Amino acid sequence: MSLLTAENISHSYGGNTVLEGLSFSLENNSKIGIIGYNGCGKTTLFNIISGKTEPSKGIIHLSKNKKISGLTQDPQINENQTLYDFVLSSHQEFLQAKKELEKAEEAVARDSSSRNMKRLHDCQERFSLIDGYNFENMTESVLTRLNFPKEMWFKTTESFSGGEKTRVQLACVLLQPFDLLLLDEPTNHLDFEMIFWLEKHLQNLNKPYCIISHDRTFLDKTVNKIFEISNKKLTVYKGNYSDYVQQSIARREQLERMAKRQEKFIKKTENFIRKNIGSQKTAQAESRRKMLAKLNTVDKPNVEKRAKIKFKDNKRSGNDIFRMENSGFGFGNKKLGENINLNVFCGDRIALIGKNGCGKTSLLKIFAGEKNFTEGKFYRGTGLEIGYFDQHHINLNPELTVFDTVFQLSLQASSGSILSYLAKFGFRNDYPDRLVKNLSGGERAKLYLAVLIQKAPNLLLLDEPTNHLDLATSESLENALSDYKGTVIFVSHDREFIKKTATKTWFFNNKTVKETYLSPEELFAEENKKQNKAKSEKTFSKQKSNKKNPILIEKKTKELENAETILEKLKNQSENLSSELAKPENYTDSEKIKDLNKKLLETEKAVNEQKNKIEILEDEYLQMLED
Repeated sequence: MSLLTAENISHSYGGNTVLEGLSFSLENNSKIGIIGYNGCGKTTLFNIISGKTEPSKGIIHLSKNKKISGLTQDPQINENQTLYDFVLSSHQEFLQAKKELEKAEEAVARDSSSRNMKRLHDCQERFSLIDGYNFENMTESVLTRLNFPKEMWFKTTESFSGGEKTRVQLACVLLQPFDLLLLDEPTNHLDFEMIFWLEKHLQNLNKPYCIISHDRTFLDKTVNKIFEISNKKLTVYKGNYSDYVQQSIARREQLERMAKRQEKFIKKTENFIRKNIGSQKTAQAESRRKMLAKLNTVDKPNVEKRAKIKFKDNKRSGNDIFRMENSGFGFGNKKLGENINLNVFCGDRIALIGKNGCGKTSLLKIFAGEKNFTEGKFYRGTGLEIGYFDQHHINLNPELTVFDTVFQLSLQASSGSILSYLAKFGFRNDYPDRLVKNLSGGERAKLYLAVLIQKAPNLLLLDEPTNHLDLATSESLENALSDYKGTVIFVSHDREFIKKTATKTWFFNNKTVKETYLSPEELFAEENKKQNKAKSEKTFSKQKSNKKNPILIEKKTKELENAETILEKLKNQSENLSSELAKPENYTDSEKIKDLNKKLLETEKAVNEQKNKIEILEDEYLQMLED
């Protein structure tokens, strides 16, 4: 039986139909990527699936007692709670079970009657059933993976950035119980390390999920089916994003061939009817006329128009754009960069990558002239006309219309030329009259690009330009940047975008920036290898030889085997204690119950600690084999 079925779903906003006649099912093993142009209805479909929006037509059926959990692009965070408390509150069943367990323990402390003892036992069983003893460890692990250091855990979220709030919501979504997971642009605001972790987490997840994403590599690694929304309709493709690209091209070519053959057949048949009606072959002509009336026509594929991005040619800058010699920067007492020695030349297309918070955006703002280096030498080239793409689009006035946003840059331009220009970015029909504040994230990003291009810069500084953009617009931007005659420095976590756009890659790490020829996967794998090696050396060896030592490997193997044996003993001990607590004859002995309960909690804690120890030993063992 399907987890969820949708039958003939349609939805409209103010008479404007967004989705029409969608039918599909989600199974218990579904791993689906949802793609389509900005504004095509992807998020609307998510809201319909989750029950937040009632479809204008059609039926959604969700299996009984099934829970849907979802990540939105506009996280709702209780800013009065600390990060840790807010994330814990995402699992209400855990909080309720913990509260009841604490009350049961207090009741037994006051009165160890058989009734209170039984209630305590029931509470312990329920708490264990929802993995309550391990939930806080899981919470700490997820927060660490999403780059929340411990000093942030007990701060209120009111001062958190938009990206941090999105990561808070992602932590909640991953930790709360669910039967179906909906993720709307989950990689926005994540750095590469977090994306790699999330990919593995989803690959190992044994529950169904749907993902809206512009990240082609992420979709390739996480989904086995693609839902494409185009022209209000839904088309389903088996496989990941790369499979979809090949299948969609083949499908379009097949439909074009079929439509062409049918068009030729219809024309030939109509000619026959016209020539023979009223003649001796009237009966045949009438028969063919009836046949045409019943014929299901094959429409030519209606390919939606892509954004036509092309950067205007401007006055060429000098050959030397920037030169840094032992440059460094920071703010207050926090140093972000030091000993930076790099050059930027005219025509370079440089990808700047690194962990969140390392200083990438700050470096872009220095290049833009909004901040300064605090040490070393910095040379700025001549004739620079800078276009800065801010990932938060703060330079867009939310109260202006789309039309007026561009018009204020070209006061001498005619209304027709501005409308024609906006149409290249997909702003047609009533879009030019819409207020900026009513646009989706992807639509605002496209408008920001339109504004940037209108200024005709010869140096582009782009901070996460593909965040919120649909896949087609991202590809159009790639093509435009490849043809661009100026210089580009951009921050991005989109691996495909980097691969197709960058001619150089800078890696911001350990407070400095260096040029690299490695891919993001290779860079972070190398970095993790270095960190693991450093930990391993501190833990069990100070030897610097690269040769494998069979004695040490054998020793580590035995250490790992012993740790696994200890874990099995602890698990058995936990099961035995639970069994003892379940015996009715023990309910009358309050001291024994208290002692058993205390030992059970200690054993559960020891089990989790032993699991963590085994993970460390496994990493050390693998590192020894690689060295």
